[in-house]
Amino acid sequence: MKTKDWKKVPSFPVPGGSQCAEEIHWVNPETFFDQLPDILQKVPPLPGEKAAYSMIRAVLDAAGKDPHVKQTLKETAIASEKELISPLVQWKLNGPPAGNGWYSKKTTERSAWTIRVRTAVAKIQYVREQVQ
Repeated sequence: MKTKDWKKVPSFPVPGGSQCAEEIHWVNPETFFDQLPDILQKVPPLPGEKAAYSMIRAVLDAAGKDPHVKQTLKETAIASEKELISPLVQWKLNGPPAGNGWYSKKTTERSAWTIRVRTAVAKIQYVREQVQ
């Protein structure tokens, strides 16, 4: 079994400074690419992530040199929030009820869809805990 010592993970303040019953928007798509370089500096890559960090940094460098690239990144982040992230709270898209407020995926394959379902479960569970 793998374990993770979460005490060693960098901590970032809650946007707005406090918790609330509504969903906390940790990522603002309009400022995401402005903040990402600082996050990459504070959070070192895990084993196997160095190539991904290099690609991300190359894109950020290109955006720093060309305002059209930066605008495209911003527009893409805004569209992704609207079209991919926001629908995660629509459980009809994520599987049947498993009981006790949880939902289960219909299949057991490992795919991008599985990651999406796991993200949705975590997102909804966090929001439910904040409301209670």
